[in-house]
Order: sequence, then structure tokens, then C-alpha cells
Amino acid sequence: MLKEFFRKYDQRIGFVLLLISNSVGLGNVWRFPFLTYKNGGGAFLIPYFLLYIFIGLPLYYLELSLGQFTSKGPPRAYGLVRGSIGIGISMLINAAITICFYNLLISWALLYFLLSFRKTLLWNQCNKHWNTANCVDLSNANITVINGTSSADEFFTHFVLRQSDGFHDFGTPAWYTILCLLGAWIIVALCIHRGFKLVGRLAYITALFPYIILLALLIRTSLLDGAGLGIRYYLTPDWSKVSDFQVWRDAAGQVFFSLGVGFGSLVAYSSANDFHNNYFIQCIIVVACDCLTGIFAGFTVFATIGFLAVKLRDGDITKAAIGGPGLAFIIYPEAISQMSDSSVFAVFFFLMLIIIGLGSQFGGTDVVVAAILQYFPDLKRWVVVIIVSI
Repeated sequence: MLKEFFRKYDQRIGFVLLLISNSVGLGNVWRFPFLTYKNGGGAFLIPYFLLYIFIGLPLYYLELSLGQFTSKGPPRAYGLVRGSIGIGISMLINAAITICFYNLLISWALLYFLLSFRKTLLWNQCNKHWNTANCVDLSNANITVINGTSSADEFFTHFVLRQSDGFHDFGTPAWYTILCLLGAWIIVALCIHRGFKLVGRLAYITALFPYIILLALLIRTSLLDGAGLGIRYYLTPDWSKVSDFQVWRDAAGQVFFSLGVGFGSLVAYSSANDFHNNYFIQCIIVVACDCLTGIFAGFTVFATIGFLAVKLRDGDITKAAIGGPGLAFIIYPEAISQMSDSSVFAVFFFLMLIIIGLGSQFGGTDVVVAAILQYFPDLKRWVVVIIVSI
């Protein structure tokens, strides 16, 4: 089915957009900025660029080469050499674990997306039952406190996650997050069931739409109080961090996670290419886009971190950021709250998160589905899709 897509559309453009959609995902939007903040700002960019060039690009090219040369998915491609069959199986396991994590992030984005259709955004308020006495609504921007907690932070922590006090208090599941997770899997299942033809068409949206939203966010956040403080931290290297092994390890992890190396989707996508297709330039374009997208998103994030530092931490930028996935659901909503018509922009932003999440999710999920069908060809595709989604 993927070959039909390439016959109908221009092969080179379609393949590049499909790879960009697969590689440029949530990791570029939240994981890279957080790791940069954690590892000394500009100092992290040095190992990041070097590892992209000397490890990321060669491995990316290798996986595309393997798929195109063998015209097989990961298990069969690596199974041609008995000693390496475990690599293909490991890719499947890696993909299976990652799609579960990715779909959780997509479900949160879906929840925020649905709640964005309100005139007043819930994460801009401090008068709800989940708020504490330290809550600060930064949409009323003429406020500066030393030890406050932003309304977006409390919304994500106490409403979305319903975070408990510890292991002694497990709490109860939130019905709305469960429904959104179910909805996310239904969306993935419906798209994957239609096959690569639909995924290929969606790549034109999933690859290009995020850049429009990120550009609009960057323009607005660069005008916030403290934006310059955050951007200076982003671009100024802490040279003592360059020799830290942890910084290099985090950079390597980000390169692998962002490019999708080791997840099997690159082998699967390139397996449908013409045997004589020259994909070297395509490979360079995709890797460059993936690398620069993280850098681009970093400017938006650090401008907002600088704003939060001025408003909540008396200008101490080292105490202003949120780690992990919370970055996308706390820092970005705070940036959106500073815009006029913030509800409208919130709709488009969280739609963007859903789209880029699905772009990566499609590749990983279809790798697992295709592998199961290879080993159990008598099974119906829709049955396997449902099993994987469950």
C-alpha cells in the first residue's frame, strides 16, 4: 500500500515528508528544551550537534539503507543474518513500549484541546477546587511574586495528573483522562487500519503545520518580560558541563529518541522505496530539519522560562522550569495565556501537539502491527490493530 502512495504522489517529496512527520515529534517540542535547560543551556548544544553529525546521521542512513535494500520490515530485514535477528526483535519491543508512552502524551494534548474551546481557559484560573493558596494567574501579567505557583502548573499537577502525596496515597483515576486515552487509541487504530495510504496523505499536514504554530508562539513569547533573560541562558554555554558524561549521555538519548533510530519505523518506511532510489540527500534534509526544529522550539520555551523566572522566582531562571512532559503542558500554556484570543491559539497549539504526536505514533504502531502480521499472516489486519491498541 505504501508503494501505491509513492506512485500517486511524488516519491521524493512524499518520502521526505513522511520521514519528517515520523521524526519531528513531541521529543523536539518538550524533551529537547528540558534537557538543554537541565544540562547548562548552550553547553548542551555542543554534544547535541556533534552527536547528530557523527552518530545520528550515519545510523539514520544505515536504517534507510537496510530497509530499501532488503524491501523488508525490521524482523525480516535483520533476520537475513541470524546473529542479528535480535536487533529486529529489540526494535519491535522498543516501538511497543514507546507508543504506549507517546499515546499518553497525545491523550493529555487531546484533553487540553477539548478544554480550549472555553472562553476562559481553566489553566488561567486560581479559583478552582484544585488550586492552592500559592496559585498565581499569570494571564493577569501585572503580578510579580517570589514563591508562587503558576495556575497552569497547578492545573496540570492537580487536575490532569491528580498527583497524590506519595506511595501511601494512590488516589483515584480521572475519568476524563481515561476517556481521552481511549479516544487517542481509537484515532490511531482508525488511521492505521486504513494503512500507509492515509498516513502518507496526513504527512503533508503532520510535517508542515507545527512550524506555523511554533513561529507564531516564538514571535509572541519573544515580547514577554524576561524573554531576553531566558534566551541568553539558552545560548550561553556553561563550559564546565561540556566535560560532564551525563550531558553527552542525555544528548545521545535525545538524538536517538528524536530521529526515531532503533524503533523500526525507518526500516519499514524505506522498504517500500524503489531499489535504486538515491536517498542520501533526503536523509540529510530530514536529519537537519529534525535537529533545527528542536533548536527552534528551544527559543520559544526559554523565552517563556525567562518570563516565569521574572514573575515567579524573582529572576532566578534556575528555579523556573518544569521537567519532563510537563514542559509542554505548563510552559507552553503559560505562553499562550499571554496572547490575545488565547483560547483560539490554544486550540491550534494543542491540535499541533496531537498532530505531531500522531505523526510519530503511526510509524511505531504500524511497525508492531506489520510484524505481527508477518508472523501470523492468517490474522485480519483490523484484529491485530485492535489487539495492539488494547
